Amino acid sequence: TGTGSTLTKSGVGTLVLNQNNTFAGATTATGGGTLVLDYTTNNGSKLSDTAGLTLSGGALVLKGGVGAGANHSEVVGSTTLATYTSNSLSRDGGTSTISLGALSLGINSSLAISEANLATTTSANVNGILLLGRVTVGSHFGSNDGSGNIVEYSGYTTATTAGGGSASVVNQLTGGGTMAATLSSYALRIANNANSNILDLANNNLSLSSAANNSTLLYAGGFDNQYTINGTGFITQAAGNQPFVINTYTGTNLTVNARLGSNGAPVSKAGKGTLVVGADNSNNGLGVSMSTFYAQEGVTRLTNSNALGTTAAGTIVLGGAALELAN
Repeated sequence: TGTGSTLTKSGVGTLVLNQNNTFAGATTATGGGTLVLDYTTNNGSKLSDTAGLTLSGGALVLKGGVGAGANHSEVVGSTTLATYTSNSLSRDGGTSTISLGALSLGINSSLAISEANLATTTSANVNGILLLGRVTVGSHFGSNDGSGNIVEYSGYTTATTAGGGSASVVNQLTGGGTMAATLSSYALRIANNANSNILDLANNNLSLSSAANNSTLLYAGGFDNQYTINGTGFITQAAGNQPFVINTYTGTNLTVNARLGSNGAPVSKAGKGTLVVGADNSNNGLGVSMSTFYAQEGVTRLTNSNALGTTAAGTIVLGGAALELAN
């Protein structure tokens, strides 16, 4: 309680809020752990309706509360996704929801929402999706349905190995093959159409939006949830040195033997799946290494001694993420 009180949940453990709370200050969840809002017994507000919520690595879970009069619609003033963190929002039973207000995006931050209509936002779409594809719903990019509900995006443009596209299009590339030209996307979703698809970039690129606050490649899986990207080209931001996110959906394994970032860009790994980095990212051909790599969530497995660039570039592993070395 208290008008000036704030709440900060830190560390990799779990904090459960099961009482109705009246404090008016901001809430911050940081450190890779879990904050549970439990409406099973007391179905009133757990967080301030007017102050902001900052998600800085970890999980927010709505628990319990079923049906009219028993569930709860949690409200916060606004929601900030902290720089270089991956976050999740899910339900553990019940039908409670949360209104996130306006969403603010830190560099390479992400929010994975487990299902449609679990949350609402006042933020508008750009090119049909929220926040450069860094909000996801299930294995899809997240979208404001026009009434504020955050739902799965369904308006993808079908991309092919012919390449093309544009920096204002949300593309979906299904299956493998050999790229004939660079594919440009505002954000890109890749999915399987068979077991263990292989995409050969040759010397072409998968080029993501040139927006200064970075974009997303989302690997959604399908079939055996294994996909490989080969070639001498790059997965890169269109501007070259802008940071971007590779998001691997839960249970998937994306192997990237193509190079990451064509001009010293920082790269973040989001999503609970696995990213295998097999290329030498220490030299883009002009003597420039990939910049800092942020292992924010899930598993990043390295199969090349220079997979993350030079030692000067730096690697940061956040709470809840794993970095593995393999031959």
